[in-house]
Amino acid sequence: MDERMVRQSTILLNPRKIENNVIANLNIEVQPGNTEKILKFLRKQAEILFATSCMGEYNIFAISLSSSMEDMNRLKERIQGQEGVIETQTSIWIDQYLLCPQNFEIEQLKEE
Repeated sequence: MDERMVRQSTILLNPRKIENNVIANLNIEVQPGNTEKILKFLRKQAEILFATSCMGEYNIFAISLSSSMEDMNRLKERIQGQEGVIETQTSIWIDQYLLCPQNFEIEQLKEE
């Protein structure tokens, strides 16, 4: 099989079946000029699966996986404690969702 044939994959997660784990979206508003600094901080956090800058009401979108609600709250407090963070809004996943790893690739796809 040609190694280029399979280029992407999709994972179906059911958060209700992941024992004692909390999956959440984090929308983070930061002061102008602080986006890259906060992104670097987030990407060093073990709970953060994905983080990117975005346009709109919030400057950063992230997905996290914490072992409990207490750990999720501690992560949120660490984020809010960073200089330059204005607000953090959290949405906990409660149903099945598709998680598409190809969307988490930062490198631009090159046409062959």
